[in-house]
Amino acid sequence: MVELVKILAQLLGAIVVARLTVTWAISRHKSEKTWERKEAAFTDILDSLLTMERAIDQQARLSRTFMDFVSNEQIKVLQAEYRAARQRYQQAIAIAQLLLPDEVSQSMIIAEGNLFELSTTRAVGGGQEIGHLREQLELLRRHRGEILAFGRMVLGDPNKNAPDVFGDPVGWFRYRNNLRKSFADRP
Repeated sequence: MVELVKILAQLLGAIVVARLTVTWAISRHKSEKTWERKEAAFTDILDSLLTMERAIDQQARLSRTFMDFVSNEQIKVLQAEYRAARQRYQQAIAIAQLLLPDEVSQSMIIAEGNLFELSTTRAVGGGQEIGHLREQLELLRRHRGEILAFGRMVLGDPNKNAPDVFGDPVGWFRYRNNLRKSFADRP
């Protein structure tokens, strides 16, 4: 009888430990996948912003320096590149609304509205194209800085220095845990 109780206790202990291990592994896997999806969303957003910024900058340079020598094909290629990047950015807004903090998606919606206003004003007003390109470029740079700050806040700042392991061991463990991305993840 005593042997049967020991075997049942061991079996029960093994089941509890296995359950806790599986639960921990699954929650860690989910938090890592969530982090990876957030990282991919920020990467897509920043990539589209950089592409739009580069296309606008090239357009402004060509318009300013080689006004008479620039072919319409070069401008059309840059405009097509800008439109494709802007479409990717608009699609990223939906992803941001699902995965990222509300501040990020609100910032993106405001920036998209401002870009729309600038492009509409440019289409209607004609004329001062270089001024509009500069305004768009400045807006994109400012917004990219905001998104980068949000990304570092959500994903963790890779430029942050780790506390000294011997001076502040608890701080060091917290820092390492934040790097692992399972400490502060919220589903």
